[in-house]
Amino acid sequence: MLQEIFQKIDNHVSDIENIQEFSDKLIREIEQLEELNSMLEKLKTNEYFSEIIKNIKVIETLEKRLIYLQKVQQIEAISNQLKSFIRTDNEKAYNLYKDLEQYQNFSPYLTELVLERLSYAGNILKEEFYKQFETLLDEIGWPFQSQGNSIGVHKHYRENFLSLFSKLSELDSTQGVALFLVQGLKQKVQFHFFSEKDTNRIDKPEWLFSYILKILSWHFEFCYSCLIGVSTNELVTLKQVFINELMLITKERVENDLEVIIKLPQNSLNSILLHYIDEVIKFDWEIYEEFNWLSSILDLFTVPQIFQIWLEIDIHFMQSQFLAIFNEKTWDQSEIVENEYNNIRNIIVLYDSLYVRYSRVFNEEIREKLVNRVQKWIVPQTILRYEDEFNETKHNIIHYESNPSLWAEWCSKLATFYQGLSHFQLFIVELQNEYFSDEHLTISKLKKVILDKIVSLVMYTVKEEIVTYTRNRAWFEVGQLKVKPVNKMLKQLLQHSSHELSKNILAYCLKDVESIFLANMKDKRVKEEVFGFLLSDIKSLCKEFGDWRESFEIISETLKRENLVK
Repeated sequence: MLQEIFQKIDNHVSDIENIQEFSDKLIREIEQLEELNSMLEKLKTNEYFSEIIKNIKVIETLEKRLIYLQKVQQIEAISNQLKSFIRTDNEKAYNLYKDLEQYQNFSPYLTELVLERLSYAGNILKEEFYKQFETLLDEIGWPFQSQGNSIGVHKHYRENFLSLFSKLSELDSTQGVALFLVQGLKQKVQFHFFSEKDTNRIDKPEWLFSYILKILSWHFEFCYSCLIGVSTNELVTLKQVFINELMLITKERVENDLEVIIKLPQNSLNSILLHYIDEVIKFDWEIYEEFNWLSSILDLFTVPQIFQIWLEIDIHFMQSQFLAIFNEKTWDQSEIVENEYNNIRNIIVLYDSLYVRYSRVFNEEIREKLVNRVQKWIVPQTILRYEDEFNETKHNIIHYESNPSLWAEWCSKLATFYQGLSHFQLFIVELQNEYFSDEHLTISKLKKVILDKIVSLVMYTVKEEIVTYTRNRAWFEVGQLKVKPVNKMLKQLLQHSSHELSKNILAYCLKDVESIFLANMKDKRVKEEVFGFLLSDIKSLCKEFGDWRESFEIISETLKRENLVK
């Protein structure tokens, strides 16, 4: 323990000695600095020392001028070499051009000099390299006639393509190189679709659009496969220039076609214009999916004159399809599938086909105009057809009300009306168009009238059985109330009714059974010994209508209170 204490004391003493040594050293250095300052003050008053300082500054200035002169000499040497190689060895000239670029930020004067030399050499090199590029494109068969031609280009040509593209992107710009490359593609389009060639047909716009998509795809794929290491921005610029230039020439061709189409006879105009529009919509969608490019070609068809014709053609087409759907056989029994007429399904399919077509129109304003026009025609026309057929059916029923054997058939037909309208009403809801609030109300009212008519037809049979039963006081034994005719009719009806409709029919009928039975039992007395037979017959009838217990209880309690004789 004492040894540790002595060791700590020794360490402390050693630290004190080190501090003293450092302090002494610092004092000596301060004294030396003061001595130097004193000597410097004396030198400042010495004329020889002042002269030395001036000479040093002169030397520094001369050294700077020498460096400047050396740079000028280097620039001149590179410039002279560049002139000697330009047009004879453009690769060496380009390397010297790159060397010369390094001097442009040395001084303002040299920058001006270097830029002047670079501009002169750069213009010549740009011209030479474009000539080389043109030769290269000829050798590889640009523009390609097929995808196979682009795939089969040798590696050597691909490397030259990359080299020339990179050089010209720097000497000119990426946009300039892209414009140079796309010229050949535009010339091919002009050759096929702006001449007397057989491919130039207004009734075959798909030939033009298909060709545009193919040459874009082939040449993009080739460029991307060659331009390894090129920046993303440069590739994006290349793509934008290619598509934009080809869209301009495509738009020009479409404009020319439209000028011819609108002068055609009406029958030719309608068919060609409608086909043309379909192909433009398809093309716009394909170029968006493949190249993420929003085309504006369809906008050419939105000028008032063309757009009005377009709307009229579509409405005419829709009307013809509508009439084909609601033909003379549309209300036949054979046209009923899954408890509703096929015509509602077919109308929805017709609308969906038009909607899918319009959904590919990128211009939202135009798309909404087209869709709304179709909706505002097809919805009220479909409802009107159902109203007309229902009114005709009601008229026919009046003539056959005395023939109970046909009531079940009429009920089944009315049930299909109801279910078709319910399906169509759901379709209207999905349209999410506030314009159709009146149509919703019309359908709801029509469904209620149809439901009431179905119930009234069912109740003809039911009422007849109840009246006969109560008039004959036939409750003297169980089973005198005939429910088989009711069962047969309901069975046939419910086979053609949805669950919702069946539930509604049975509920309304049961209420009518309740009121009719009680009305016909008024003032009739039933002895206690046969009262159970009466209730049993009533129960058997009520059971035909599904949820029967509540109505049966009402009838039972009322009869106990007013008709039972104990």
